[in-house]
Amino acid sequence: LYKKNYAKAREYLALMSVTTIPAEIYYIHFNLRYLKNLTYYLYTGKMRYYKEVITVIDMIESFGDARLAEGMKKEMLQLTAGRTFNLDYGQFPVNIVTEK
Repeated sequence: LYKKNYAKAREYLALMSVTTIPAEIYYIHFNLRYLKNLTYYLYTGKMRYYKEVITVIDMIESFGDARLAEGMKKEMLQLTAGRTFNLDYGQFPVNIVTEK
């Protein structure tokens, strides 16, 4: 992903999708879900993949692994720096503005 070789990343993810991983090893499932959606977001720019990345990070954080969640947040920020969203039809970013 850091070399922006998204086709190769998708190949690796496809290999993992045919590998049987026991359900009780949920960290691997979370990591694969995170990597899959991050790869597809970087490749397509579609907001739904970005939202899924955030959801996975939030789930990991809710399980109490703040260090892993923070690492994922930093990685995501590094990889998405300067990118713009490719919004799906009917989706708009929400900004909250408050007066001080």
